[in-house]
Amino acid sequence: MVQSHVDYFRPLELDERFTVEASLVWCDGARLNVEYRIDKADGTPAATGFTVQMFVDWRSREPYMVEPEIFLECKRRWREGVL
Repeated sequence: MVQSHVDYFRPLELDERFTVEASLVWCDGARLNVEYRIDKADGTPAATGFTVQMFVDWRSREPYMVEPEIFLECKRRWREGVL
């Protein structure tokens, strides 16, 4: 993860139920942009935010400059309705 941001609107209690929605909104190369929304049980927003995530080589820890093969395969399967 290279960047994250959260806007807090209302607190959640320790035992309170809530819903988290995450949406992949944009990806280019070896990067993923994900937006998040957390809603209280009554539907009012508790927080929103986003993350920017990069793929890295698990051995060298160097970031990929292009989409890794596993990500390309996931996108292909998603377009075909498999995921």
